Amino acid sequence: MPPRIRLPVSDMDLKILQDSGLTDRTILENDLYTKFNALVFPYRDIDGTVNCFARLRPHDPPIINGKPAKYIQPPDSPLRAYFPAASLEKLRDGKSDVFITEGEKKAMALAQLGVAAIGLGGIWCGLKDGTLIDDLQKISWKGRTVFICFDYDPKTATRCQAAIARGQLATELRKQGAKVFGIDLPEGPRKTKQGVDDFLQAHRENGSEEFWKLVAAAQTARRGKKKKEKDEETKATKLVRYAQEELELWHTPDLVGYASTFSSPRHSWPLRSTHCHQFLSRLFYMREKESVSADTRTTAIATLEGLALYDGPEHPVFVRLAEWEGKIYLYLGDAARRVVEVGPDGWKIIDNCPVKFRHPRGMLPLSEPVRGGSVEKLKPLVNVSDRDWILIIAFLLCALRPGGPFFVLLVYGQQGAAKSMLARLLRLLLDPNEALLRSEPKEPRDLSIAANNGWILTFDNLSFLPPWLSDCICRLATGGGFSTRLLHTDDDERIFNAKRPVILNAIEEVGTRGDLLDRSLVVNLSAIEKKKRLTEDKVKAKFAAIAPEVLGGLLDAVSVGLKNLPNVNLTELPRMADCATWVTACEPALGWEPESFVRAYEENTDSANDVALDASNLTAPLRDFMKVRQGNWKGTPTELLSLLTPIVSEQVARSREWPKNAQVLSGRLSRITPNLKRVGILVESGHDGTSRFISIRTEGENCVKSVSDVNPPENKAKNDGDCVSESVSESVSGSRFKPDLGGCVRGRP
Repeated sequence: MPPRIRLPVSDMDLKILQDSGLTDRTILENDLYTKFNALVFPYRDIDGTVNCFARLRPHDPPIINGKPAKYIQPPDSPLRAYFPAASLEKLRDGKSDVFITEGEKKAMALAQLGVAAIGLGGIWCGLKDGTLIDDLQKISWKGRTVFICFDYDPKTATRCQAAIARGQLATELRKQGAKVFGIDLPEGPRKTKQGVDDFLQAHRENGSEEFWKLVAAAQTARRGKKKKEKDEETKATKLVRYAQEELELWHTPDLVGYASTFSSPRHSWPLRSTHCHQFLSRLFYMREKESVSADTRTTAIATLEGLALYDGPEHPVFVRLAEWEGKIYLYLGDAARRVVEVGPDGWKIIDNCPVKFRHPRGMLPLSEPVRGGSVEKLKPLVNVSDRDWILIIAFLLCALRPGGPFFVLLVYGQQGAAKSMLARLLRLLLDPNEALLRSEPKEPRDLSIAANNGWILTFDNLSFLPPWLSDCICRLATGGGFSTRLLHTDDDERIFNAKRPVILNAIEEVGTRGDLLDRSLVVNLSAIEKKKRLTEDKVKAKFAAIAPEVLGGLLDAVSVGLKNLPNVNLTELPRMADCATWVTACEPALGWEPESFVRAYEENTDSANDVALDASNLTAPLRDFMKVRQGNWKGTPTELLSLLTPIVSEQVARSREWPKNAQVLSGRLSRITPNLKRVGILVESGHDGTSRFISIRTEGENCVKSVSDVNPPENKAKNDGDCVSESVSESVSGSRFKPDLGGCVRGRP
């Protein structure tokens, strides 16, 4: 018996290789050897040249990222594919079937079966940046049959990852022209992990036969999947054809695909909406008496969306209210999908509307308006004064003008003042919804979605209005967009550009920022006496009885407003001039005296202005400061902050609300500048070429023009000195103002 050839591997490594079913010949022809206390796998290029790259299987695996590393390779080395020596010729011939597996041992085990095998360093190692690694790109794949045989792992999550990796690799190979099949290995003995080498060893007597059964099963499964995909494709094509027969396809200016039913009543849905999916499912069943899968619907909708965007007409889509060619359209939202058309000559209910309306989930139908109604029917149900009643009706009239801008209605009152009931009734009148009152949104995206799916936004029982929400409500009232990234995309953006009427109710005055108050109507409710209280059911019943008349009265006023609007010329335009002009145009239909709303609005604005000034901790120290400065001062923001800070109490100066730097001071001052102007404090800011400056002066009866206005005549002699008088110091008693704070009054700018 000839002596056994001495192999260049250690006994330990030899056992590992033999357990994988590798023969001595395979070990020798692939140049395997033991060195550095590790089993070394040298790599070859596709032409057979041994390159300098190798992977090692260490006897004592190092710990990397908290786990023992079974294999190691040179750091920062590129991803490589392992080509067994016996497979090289078949890999180069361009026609042999190719088997891709995990690891070198498994690839050599497959090569012993006489097939072209390739080993990857792991399930994800065949691709880099979504494309085939360099070694795989050197192989001609066109027309080839490829089998991917990754390990079976008992862990479900690992199997899912392997399926994903196999699918991605198969996709890239198919792009190169290959026919790709996936071989699913069974679980090992006792439900253990199993690779192709383990499978062949477990079936040593007829291993190749059992393996070819798996190959045949993979091909059969693929044919079945292709047939199923073809059947699904046929169903999708049918569904597209059926949908074109039943639906009008169109798109919005912001390129959202829509479908409208041809049959009456007409429904309009976004193609990606649940409503559209449900309609298509029903449509297919009615035609074929067969259900349709979600994948088929998704495929059909993708096609319909393309047809809507590129072949369909463009229409704007509206929620509840629209303006078109000089007329206003109010969507009733009933089962018949009727609409009220309002023009300068009156209003009527129509069935065929020239504009497209959406019917979002949660929208409820309006009361059907009647002619000859009156808004005064609503007054006994709301707990407001005569002046505030005018403001309430003004809010509703502006809410019926689609283009806006709109008022923000701030409803304040103590407990038991029926704040929530007022907000509920106003929304029931113009925009009923399953969720009439909402809590404050958590982020701008929530607010934009609510605005996209409703007309009037009502936020109930607020205890605090965050600055971001106050700014967003300002944008909603007078116009402004919200943007967000579309789900499952990297750079597609969805723009929400809407104007909406907003109602806020609270016990405390939560709307204190000047820009919000400029857009607001503030209504204060008093507590209802016990003998005048009604149950909620009685209020709802009374409202249901009068709602048609109240809505009819509002529509009469809107019609008159459309007729009178071109002829309205107010003497002085207040803030929110468009709203004031519109309400004034509607007044004749309400029986009000001319410009009743303007007078009530001016009183309301004065009260709101006081609220904005009281809410700012800059107002009081700024007034005291201007008394000392004789009504005129100019300097840098930094100087102003250094002069104002000592005036306030130590507690205020240390609080989070007090500005800590000049930039914050400038921003806070800019926000209340319009409010200060109304009380005679004029603030201007600018740049003189060298530095920023702030100029402040006082005028009018509401402000002290000089120090002498504060001090009695007998103290005039004291004030003739260079330093601030004691009487001025007394005028800011309780503060930390010191006479030597800014130097002398005289000679200062």
